[in-house]
Amino acid sequence: MTNEMLQTNDTNTSAALTPRLLVAMEMSLKHWRLVMSPEGGTRNRVKTVEAGNYLELEKAVADARD
Repeated sequence: MTNEMLQTNDTNTSAALTPRLLVAMEMSLKHWRLVMSPEGGTRNRVKTVEAGNYLELEKAVADARD
């Protein structure tokens, strides 16, 4: 392997600096349970939404992102 192969690609540094929100979903026919946490964070946000309610799902993720 050459040194050129080991150098980092600077074109993707802005993506590395953007914090990510990790989301896990437990889905049933009646409710979806979301557990959200910032990457590397220790606090989890738990939200339950009605199954199939994509607007409420989107709002819950947006609120957690803020």
